[in-house]
Amino acid sequence: MDTKCTLSFAASSAPARPPASRKAASLIEYSMLSGLIAVAAIGSVVGTGTEVRRVFCTTAATISRAMDKPASDCAHTGGDTAVGGGGEGAGPGTGSTGSEPSTGSDPDTGSDVGAGEGGGEQPWSEDGARPRSFAFTHVYGADPGALVLSETITIQDLAETVQVAALDGALLSINGAGFVAKATIANGDTLQVQATAAHTTKTTQRHRVRVGGFETEWRVSTNAGPMPVYDLAIDPSTGMAPYATVYSTPVRITGLTQQLSLYNDSGTWEKYNPTGNTWTITSTAIDGDLLRVRTTAPSTVATTKSVVVRIGTNQAVWSVTTQAQLDTPNFDFIDIAGVNNTAPYHSNEVRITGLTTPARMRFSNHSANRFILHHNGKEILLGNGTGTYWVEEGDRLKLTGSFSTLAFGTTIQTTMIIAGQQDTFSMAFIAGDQDVKIDPLVPVQDDIGVPVTLTRVVSGFEGPAKLGGQHRDSISVNGAAKGTIPFIHSGDTLTFHATTPSSPGQSATYNFLLGGNAHTWTVSANPLRLPVVTSLAAVSGATAGATTTVPMAFSNGNGTTYMQVTTSWGATPSVRFLYKTSGDTLSTPQSGVHALYNQYYNGARIAVTAPPAGTTGTVTVTMRNTPGSTSPTMSQTYTTTVTSQ
Repeated sequence: MDTKCTLSFAASSAPARPPASRKAASLIEYSMLSGLIAVAAIGSVVGTGTEVRRVFCTTAATISRAMDKPASDCAHTGGDTAVGGGGEGAGPGTGSTGSEPSTGSDPDTGSDVGAGEGGGEQPWSEDGARPRSFAFTHVYGADPGALVLSETITIQDLAETVQVAALDGALLSINGAGFVAKATIANGDTLQVQATAAHTTKTTQRHRVRVGGFETEWRVSTNAGPMPVYDLAIDPSTGMAPYATVYSTPVRITGLTQQLSLYNDSGTWEKYNPTGNTWTITSTAIDGDLLRVRTTAPSTVATTKSVVVRIGTNQAVWSVTTQAQLDTPNFDFIDIAGVNNTAPYHSNEVRITGLTTPARMRFSNHSANRFILHHNGKEILLGNGTGTYWVEEGDRLKLTGSFSTLAFGTTIQTTMIIAGQQDTFSMAFIAGDQDVKIDPLVPVQDDIGVPVTLTRVVSGFEGPAKLGGQHRDSISVNGAAKGTIPFIHSGDTLTFHATTPSSPGQSATYNFLLGGNAHTWTVSANPLRLPVVTSLAAVSGATAGATTTVPMAFSNGNGTTYMQVTTSWGATPSVRFLYKTSGDTLSTPQSGVHALYNQYYNGARIAVTAPPAGTTGTVTVTMRNTPGSTSPTMSQTYTTTVTSQ
C-alpha cells in the first residue's frame, strides 16, 4: 500500500525577525528542508509507510517551531477521521485516510466542534511578551456534559505581566482563584483551564488559551458510551391550579461516574438533602442524588406547559397542565357601616368551600396599610395588597381594618379574589356630625401673655363625634395631651387651652367644631396697668456723701411701663431691679428712665449719695406709661426720705 505524506508551510503573518536572527533561521530552514526532500523521496520509493510518515510529520513540526511557521498540512491516506492536533507543536489536523490515526488525533473517532487555529505553540506576534512554550494535556473519554479541568502549569520565562484569555467557551484560573474568561498573568503564576464537555458522544471541543503573544490549544473529547443508566421519565402533572408552584416526581440518579450538569428550560432543579429533610436548588448531579424539578403552572385554565429537562445527554419532557376550569369557591364578607371608634374592627370569619385544589388568592381595590388578613389564625399584614397567597378547602379567613388617623365619613375597602371569584369588604366610619351639647364658652380675660383654660363637659349625643376646627389641637380630652384625640363621646370632659395676647387690651378668638356644631371662644388681655409701689423705706443716719440704699417693692403691672427716680438734693441715683423668677438676684445698676416688664421684676434697690450732714432729702419714684420726656397719660408718684447724720 502506498503511503503519501504531504508537507506545506503557510505564509507567516508575524512581523519579520531582526536581520541577524532571520539569516540564522534561513540557514536552518534550507538545511532541514533539503533533508526532508530526501526523506520524502525515500518514502515514495521504498514504501516505508507509517514509520516514514511519522518521522516526516514529526520533523515538520520541529521545523515549524524553529522557523516560527506552522505546518499547514501533514496528512496521510487511510480510513479514520482526524480531529485535530494532539500534543505540543502539532498542527491542525485536516483529515486523512489510513489504518492508523494521524499524529495528534483523538483515540476515538467523532466530530470536531471547536474553533481554533491549531494546537501547540503559535507564531511569534506583537500581542505581548511570550512565556516559555507549554501545552495542556488533552482530555479524552469525558462523559458528555461533564465539567473538566486541565492540569495546573506554572508560567516561566515571562518578562512582563501580560493578558491571558481562554477562548471558545473555556474559563481559566490564575493561582487557584475563581474561573474567569480573561485576566492578567505574570512570571511564576499558575494557570488552569476549565471547560464543559460536549453534551453529545464522540465529540471534540477545541479551546484556545492565549498568554501574551503565545497561544496553545486544549482539547476535550467525549466518550462513545456507554452512557450513565438512570430513568429520566417524569410523570405529567395535571389538574394544577393556575399560577400554582408544581413539583415533579423525584428522580433517583444512578450509574454516574462523575458530576454532570443539569439543564431545564423553564424550571428549577432541586436536590433532596436527607440532613434536615429539605430540598435545595442545584445545577449539578452526582451518582445517588434524588432530584426534582420545580416550575410555575400556566396562568390560564386548560393550558399545558412543557418543561424540557436534561441530565448529561438524557432528556425528557415534563408536562404541566392546569385544571380544565376554575373551581367556584364560596366566601362572603359582610360590610360594616357606622364604625364609631378608631380601634381595629374585625369582619366576620368565613370558611372557604368549593375548592378541589389549592387556589391563588389576591387583592385589588385595596386601601393600603389598613387591613390585616387572618389566615387560619395567622396574621398577615396586607400592606398595599400586592402579595399573592394560597388557600385550600376549609381554610378560615378574617379581615381586620383600622381607621386610625382617618377622617370621619371615610370608607376603607379591599376586594378578595380566589380562583376568579371575588368579594369586596368595606368598613365605613361615621360622619361624626352629631348634635353635641355643651355649656357656653364664656370669654376669659387676664394680663398679657398668661396661659388660661376653660373646662366643659359634653353630652346629649350617641357614639363618637368629630373634634375639629382651626384650633382643635388646643383641646385636651379627659386629661390627655392637647390635640391627641380626634373624637369625643358624650360625658367627656374637654379642657380648652389658650394664652392671652401679648399687648394690653387685645383679644383673640379660638374656633372649634364639636360634632356638627361650631363654637368660638374669646380670650383677651387686660388693659395697661401701672405697677403699684407697695414698699419704699425711709433711710436715717446715713453718712453724708456716702452711697446709701433705699429698698422698694412693687406689684405687677400689665404691659410695658416705665419708672424714674429723682432726688431733691440733685444726686443721681442708680437702680438695680430684683428679678421675679430668680429670687434675690439683682440686675445691673441702671440710671435714668427704666422700662418695667411685669413678668420680670417685682422689686428694686435704689443706690444714692446721701445728702449733706444734718439734712434730710426726698427721693421720688414715678411710675408712668411713657418713656423719656413724652407726656404720660398714666402716672403715679411715690416718695421717701434720706437723712444724713
